[in-house]
Amino acid sequence: MVFIGDRRTVTRSTAAADSLSQLGEGLAGALPRATALALGVFFAPLRVLTGLSLIGAVGNRPSGARKPLEIQSFRIRPDSGGAVDCLLRGENRSGELALGDRVRVHGQRGIRGGRAIYVTKVQNLDTGTTIRPHVPFAVKYALPLAILKLCTGALILLMLLAMCGIIK
Repeated sequence: MVFIGDRRTVTRSTAAADSLSQLGEGLAGALPRATALALGVFFAPLRVLTGLSLIGAVGNRPSGARKPLEIQSFRIRPDSGGAVDCLLRGENRSGELALGDRVRVHGQRGIRGGRAIYVTKVQNLDTGTTIRPHVPFAVKYALPLAILKLCTGALILLMLLAMCGIIK
């Protein structure tokens, strides 16, 4: 049996991921900027590249953007008795829960062994629908992608320094 709780929207900050991503892109763009700077210094018609290479690729990226994430809380009463709190984090695209529905919940407890279950899938036994929460890509993978960009940029910079003979 399901007891529906409140639905709220929280925002997650991606400031750390944005900073790491910008650093990685800066490291990866070091070679093109250095090439444009060298060409601008040695060839007069290409002097316009000198200013652009010093500025770099300045985008209109909001630093520390906050992305919305929907959270729905509900409580189930198992056949064994008692009550279990559940959190459905993400957007429901395939259905809704109603008061009194019989459900089968799949998920795991919090990291610290909390009382709430973080739901990955809810099977509604009354309607036959399956609800899987959808977390936006920008929220779910922001930090791993930023770390990947940072590592790629650092690797490119190290390869350039090794090819120039600065590091051996």
